Amino acid sequence: MGDLLGKTDGLTETDNAFEKGLTFLERRDRTVAEVRERLAKLRFEKDVADAAIAKLEELGYLNDAVFARRYLRMLIGKGHGRLRVVQEMRNKGFAGELARQTIDELYSDEAEEEAARAVADRRRREIPAALWEQEPQKAEEKVIRRLVSRGFPYAVVRKVTEGMRHV
Repeated sequence: MGDLLGKTDGLTETDNAFEKGLTFLERRDRTVAEVRERLAKLRFEKDVADAAIAKLEELGYLNDAVFARRYLRMLIGKGHGRLRVVQEMRNKGFAGELARQTIDELYSDEAEEEAARAVADRRRREIPAALWEQEPQKAEEKVIRRLVSRGFPYAVVRKVTEGMRHV
């Protein structure tokens, strides 16, 4: 009968939503948006989910600002450019303003260029020397494609690959 009233084991719906949210956060950090989506899938009412999320935030289990910084550092470490980082953060559910502030704070133009240079250098070493000698333009295009696929803006790609054939 307790289930029909929205309570199980003496817990309120908000307590249940909080417990489900906490369980969802056990394996890894999540955004507020991800937790909200999970609670919606579990059919919790919006006001119940909001109350559970507020409690998770109040107790420090859920913090988009802290997670955004950690997530951005991971993406930078993987060699992703600004365009890819923005997309990944959007996909993860970070609020647009929080994502922009975090990126502006932690991912300077110099850091992005340095990351692009590291990706370009790795890709350059993967390409056989014979290709660089016989078809340098084709080899350079492979490096450019890698940088673009990693989300580096064209201006950064050009700057990093400028003169690459002559190296």
